[in-house]
Amino acid sequence: MRKFIGRLLVYACVGWIFYHIALYFVGNFLLRISGVKTYAVITAEPSSNSRRYTKVYYMYSFSYKGNVYKGNSLINSSTGKPGDSIEVVFLEAYPNINRPTRFFK
Repeated sequence: MRKFIGRLLVYACVGWIFYHIALYFVGNFLLRISGVKTYAVITAEPSSNSRRYTKVYYMYSFSYKGNVYKGNSLINSSTGKPGDSIEVVFLEAYPNINRPTRFFK
């Protein structure tokens, strides 16, 4: 029974990792072929609270059908500021899957 639980946990962890990797690549592919472009506003919210090990970028937000969606703008304080407008692409069926258009360049 102990071996079974151990294997189950390993399979669950590996499955979770593969799911997120696949979601990333499939999401990017779908954004390229059928994404909807719109404009978003850069907010002062940082993409990470950890400034030591990661680059901190500003977040952006846009609204679609009355809901607000957020994403990482890939813009830091040297390349932009809160309140600036950027172009983003999102999936109409799943607007929470979104990227700035500069991500694909």
